[in-house]
Amino acid sequence: MLGEKICSFLPYGYRLASNARNKLLDMNLDYSERIEKSLDNLAMIKTLTGFDPENKSILEVGTGRHGIDCLVSYVLGAKAIYTFDHVLHLEKDIMASGIEPLLDKLDSISEKFGIDKSTMTDRIESIKTDGSLDDLLASCNTNYFKYPIENANLEPGTIDLFFSESVLQRIPTGQLRQVVETMGRLLSNSGVSFHRIDCKDINSQERHYDAGLWAFHYLKYSDFFWNLICSEKFNSQNRLREIEFIEMLEGAGIKTMYVESLRKKEDIERLRDFPLNQRFKEMPVEEVAVKCSKIVGKKSLESDPERKIIEDEWTKWYDE
Repeated sequence: MLGEKICSFLPYGYRLASNARNKLLDMNLDYSERIEKSLDNLAMIKTLTGFDPENKSILEVGTGRHGIDCLVSYVLGAKAIYTFDHVLHLEKDIMASGIEPLLDKLDSISEKFGIDKSTMTDRIESIKTDGSLDDLLASCNTNYFKYPIENANLEPGTIDLFFSESVLQRIPTGQLRQVVETMGRLLSNSGVSFHRIDCKDINSQERHYDAGLWAFHYLKYSDFFWNLICSEKFNSQNRLREIEFIEMLEGAGIKTMYVESLRKKEDIERLRDFPLNQRFKEMPVEEVAVKCSKIVGKKSLESDPERKIIEDEWTKWYDE
C-alpha cells in the first residue's frame, strides 16, 4: 500500500501500479462466477423490492475494467445504464470477453427472471464488438463517464436503481458522501439502492497481495496515519463500518429495508482485546466485526428494516 502511495506521486505512477494490480486481477477473473454474482444481486433486489430492470434506468458506482454488470443489466432489458469510475480503465476486449459466458447462462436467466431466451439472444447479438469501446457501450445502452456524477448530466428523479459491487469502501469519505447525497436526489420516488460492501482491509483478500493479513488489523491506526499511507488515486479505503454506511444512505433519504451482515465469532473475540483506534472503540464490537454487508434501500419505504446476521458460515458472495 505504501508503495502505491509513492507511485501516486510519479507522472505515470498510477498507470504502473494500476496495471500491475489489474493484470493480477484480470488473470484471476472468472467471468462465469462474476456474472453469477451480478445475477444473484439482481435476483435478490427483485425478491426484496419487486424491481425489474426491464425499461429502467440504472446507475452503477465503480465500473472497473470488465463491465460485466453493464452487460447483465442490458441483457435483462435496462433502457439506460450509467456507470462511472474515478479513473476510466474499462477495456473493450475484457468487456467483450464476458459476452460468450453470458450466452451460456441464458437458459438459467430465462428461468430465474422470466425473460424469453430469444429476446435476450437478440440483445446480445446486437452488441457491437468489432469497433471501439464507445461503439460497444452505445450498442448496450451504456453511458460511461468519469467521476463526479454530475458529468452524466442526469435530472433529479431519473434513476430507478443505484448500485455498487464492492466499491463504496474504496471511495474517500468526503467523495462518498457527495456520491450518496447526489444519488438521493437522482433516485426516483420508487427508486432502489443496493450495495455489497467489503468492510475489511481489501489487501487481506486472497486475490490481492497478503492473504495472511488479518481483515481488521487496519483498524488500529489513527485516521491521520491511515490517510497518510493510502493513495486516493487508486488504493483508497475509507474504513467506514456497516452502520456508518447505513447512516450515510439514510441521511440522503435512502431508507434501509434489508441488511445482510457477515461476521465471525472468532473476529469478535479477537477484537475485544485488539488495540482499536479510539473512534472504533466507541462502537459495539459486534458491529466493528462485520466483514461484508449487503444493504438494500428504497426512496419510499414504510416498513421497518430487516437484518440478517450470517455468522461463521461460508457464503458465495464473500471471498474468504
